[in-house]
Amino acid sequence: MYLFAPCVGRDIAFAASFVGEETSVLRLNDVGANLANARLALSSIGWQLGKEMKVSSAVTRFEALTPLSKVLAVEIDSNDAKDFVLEAELGSIKTFVYHHDGSSEGGSGLGFLGPGMGRQKNSLVDQLMEKLADHAFVVTDGSNGDFRFRKLKVFSKYGRTWTPIRQIVARDSSYRATWLWTATRTLP
Repeated sequence: MYLFAPCVGRDIAFAASFVGEETSVLRLNDVGANLANARLALSSIGWQLGKEMKVSSAVTRFEALTPLSKVLAVEIDSNDAKDFVLEAELGSIKTFVYHHDGSSEGGSGLGFLGPGMGRQKNSLVDQLMEKLADHAFVVTDGSNGDFRFRKLKVFSKYGRTWTPIRQIVARDSSYRATWLWTATRTLP
């Protein structure tokens, strides 16, 4: 199962902190992603990293051993994040980490959890919902997402019941608070 963190920027160590028991691949994605920065960020939190191998022109993969002795694959992807969402297998994303993104300069404008923002207004919500596991975890501050993620109440949308579990990062002067949610597929 994947932990997928699109538009990760400098939040690599933050995203990696959500690797769970079922995670077999940590997929870090950002246009222009830098392998050296990713290796440095993961090493700084105690991960032991293996030799990298090119999977494609934009994807590099290596094995990692976490401080809790979990072995998993790490994939660094410099493609547009929507490519992975479109190609991933159904139900293969167990954890989705998406925060500190926007629609202005430097932001993706992609709508993983809502309609998208800015000039692109590129919504990937339907595709992402297909790729999330039946019972998935989502870490978000509501970036480019549905307004309900800011209300912090249980709601049903996109074929799932969304339940806020706990605050992960407090609101600061630049960003909204980031919360852990469960996203449970509802029966049709």
